[in-house]
Amino acid sequence: MTLYFCFPEKKVGGVSILFLRISKNLSKKFSKKTFLIDFEDGYMARSLNDKDKIIKYYPSEKIILDEEKSISSTIIFQSMTPWSIFKNIVSEDSRVIFWTCHPNNFIPDLHFLNFLGDGFKKFFFKVFLYPYYKKSQNFVKYLLNENSLFFMDQTTLKNTSFFLDVSIENPKFLPIAIEKSSLEKSLLPPEKITLFWIGRLVDFKYFILEKLILDLEKLVPNLSFSLKIIGDGPYLKNLNSLKSKVSYEISIEQEIENNKLDNYLINNCSILFAMGTAALEGAKLGIPTILLDISYKRINKEYNYRWLYERDGMTLGENIKDVSSNSLGKDSLELRINEYLENFEEISSKTFKYFDNNHNLDNTSLELLKKIDNSTSQWGKIKDSKFTSRGIVYNFYKYLKR
Repeated sequence: MTLYFCFPEKKVGGVSILFLRISKNLSKKFSKKTFLIDFEDGYMARSLNDKDKIIKYYPSEKIILDEEKSISSTIIFQSMTPWSIFKNIVSEDSRVIFWTCHPNNFIPDLHFLNFLGDGFKKFFFKVFLYPYYKKSQNFVKYLLNENSLFFMDQTTLKNTSFFLDVSIENPKFLPIAIEKSSLEKSLLPPEKITLFWIGRLVDFKYFILEKLILDLEKLVPNLSFSLKIIGDGPYLKNLNSLKSKVSYEISIEQEIENNKLDNYLINNCSILFAMGTAALEGAKLGIPTILLDISYKRINKEYNYRWLYERDGMTLGENIKDVSSNSLGKDSLELRINEYLENFEEISSKTFKYFDNNHNLDNTSLELLKKIDNSTSQWGKIKDSKFTSRGIVYNFYKYLKR
């Protein structure tokens, strides 16, 4: 069996890290032949020492995958809108897996409507981009019928169902995962309280970071701490502006190499605030981790900061509008920090156990192989289907997106 993980991307991000790790794990522990499809200077290509495992992606050229008819092959993609599919990849008989790792994988980028909320975005999508609404809806139904669509958590499932009006009765989940670290048992609480945020500075992550920064300012009179932010993205300018409005120390580092991150967190991080794969970077080390939720606009209400292990095992960040009003908690941030100061060892232990039970790389690797065996979709049929055509409305959408 040959497996191709396709995610051409130059900047570091959760999906690149996920595909890189699971590809290595399947090759090393499960003896599978794996390749990564990426730009020549993409993050996965830069991070992998074994360069013959990289298939270089060029948008304007045909990418012909080496197929031996006697060996089955599967291409693994992050889920995407059907008109975004990489039609220049040639591998007609390969099976295909679409792994939904972001709540909006199947809808077009409507960030210019974020301030109006999801209800209006759905209305706009269905009315003004109706051909694309139907394409995405039918594409999802097709993938479900072919056992080729999987969701990383409940949030990605809910968003897909909501925007596309698709009832998914027996959803298939495939949790994202990362490998354990040998440094987990060496964790000790740093002498100084240094809070960390890790994540891309993009629309759905920035506003919860903004909320955290402003809520931390309220604790300044009674607590000495600093905040370290590791991340880059279009909201970096907003962050630098916000940074000047608080009285405690905030330092920003745009990227730390992945092979150096474990040591850096072990030696410096008291509590990690994150969502998605970034939350697991702390949890795998036993670092007390608070899982944050998704918001596309400024958060003006109270927010309940919760430990990762207090979640249900099927989320790495919910849409904040779906968080129950019963979950709102006044002064929850101060309470969590006090819990850390009083019960570090207990919180650290619970955090690591949660990670190991729900996001273990070996478990996810084995589950992926099982799902591949059940998939019946073919790449050649998908890329040549009516789902992938762009049509005249696409130019209207591109104009609005500018």
